[in-house]
Amino acid sequence: MKSFLTLLLLASAASAQLKLEFAQAPATPTAPAPAMEGYAPLLRQVTPSVVSVFPAITIAADDADHALERFFTPPADEKKKEGGATEERTIGTGSGVIVSADGYIVTNRHVVILPTGKPADAFRIELSDKRQLAGKLVGMDTITDLALLKVDTESLPALPLADSDSVATGDLVFAVGNPFRIGITATMGMVSATRRCTSDSPETLEHYIQTDAAINPGNSGGALVNSSGRLIGINTAIYGNSTNAGIGFAIPTRIVRHVMENLAAHGKVPRGFFGIQADNPPPSEKVPPVGAVVTAVMPESPASEAGIVAGDRIVEVNECPVNDRQDLRLALAMISPDTKTSVVLVRDGSDLTVSLTSWEPKLGDSRTNFFSEDLLPGLTMAVGPKGIVIHSITQEAAAQTKLEEGMVVVSINNAAVTERADVSTHLRKGVNKVTVLVGEATRTLLVRIP
Repeated sequence: MKSFLTLLLLASAASAQLKLEFAQAPATPTAPAPAMEGYAPLLRQVTPSVVSVFPAITIAADDADHALERFFTPPADEKKKEGGATEERTIGTGSGVIVSADGYIVTNRHVVILPTGKPADAFRIELSDKRQLAGKLVGMDTITDLALLKVDTESLPALPLADSDSVATGDLVFAVGNPFRIGITATMGMVSATRRCTSDSPETLEHYIQTDAAINPGNSGGALVNSSGRLIGINTAIYGNSTNAGIGFAIPTRIVRHVMENLAAHGKVPRGFFGIQADNPPPSEKVPPVGAVVTAVMPESPASEAGIVAGDRIVEVNECPVNDRQDLRLALAMISPDTKTSVVLVRDGSDLTVSLTSWEPKLGDSRTNFFSEDLLPGLTMAVGPKGIVIHSITQEAAAQTKLEEGMVVVSINNAAVTERADVSTHLRKGVNKVTVLVGEATRTLLVRIP
């Protein structure tokens, strides 16, 4: 299915032990109707927390006119060791939001990724006072399209996070970012819908806030704030081909907070495995279709051991209501491995509560179809419905291959890969052409294997 979303990116594209210290705001009532000066006081508080993000590639200074060579030559760090001079070249623009005073900045993953599918080599962060700081990539999360950057400075104006679960259709909102690279810009609108999902892909996690506030290319990673000046979402996509059509989407802070905390602490987002496949309930004339119907349970999985069977209708996870399969995916995606989880389900018309503990699949575990490949150390893969799914990957392997957790490999060197044997058959030492799916978008990577 061809996606109708357009990612908002111009020009195409900490310490592991730190825990994010989110900005706290005193409890204040929603802003009253504006006086003569309108919403200027609110935006004067918000806009300093929104930054411009300029991803860049590092190339040899004596070969600046041949930037594509950068993808086929040793990394810049190796050239530095050899004594070669390098320079940075900006290749895109996005936005970001300061979420902690000590320099953490959240943005979209697609802002920090080059057109080749590789992360940018460097990042320039422009603050509201026009200072430019060097940023480093702390981590990315593919299925939510979020990334975390860090700048080495203190006392930054962090934007407080609101509870996105309290957001409702009709709420007044402001979108703040750097559209078309013209500078930090604020637009106003309302919440048009919540819990919006635009794709059925299992490789993405969507629970968007929809708004009619103007969002354009360059706004990606920017802030969606409420009328109290608190962050409720990260602007990420629009409906249509290129520019604002009055339908924009933001990742709610419920997801943003969880992803950022894990990226700051671990460099990735650990997610528990349950072994459940589910779908929406069939339409009914008698009762509303509520919950997620289990369609399959992996043998010897946590779900199987807890007694969950196909046909069960899950209506609650850890006291959070489950209205459809997207709610179930979101609830399970927020649970780390080795976490005890309470699930309420309906079976034969009666409610039943079961307890299960998620676990992290490991290579060699006979309960799963996860496998590794000798030429790709540090990767755990599994056979999926569309190709080979990257289930987990070490930071070292990600830096070398530019593959990411959640990507689906569909071909290697122009040969389709649909089963485990295809990977070892078509992969070779040297440069490999690897085609992957990220959500519904297709990308081609050049993966060098020494």
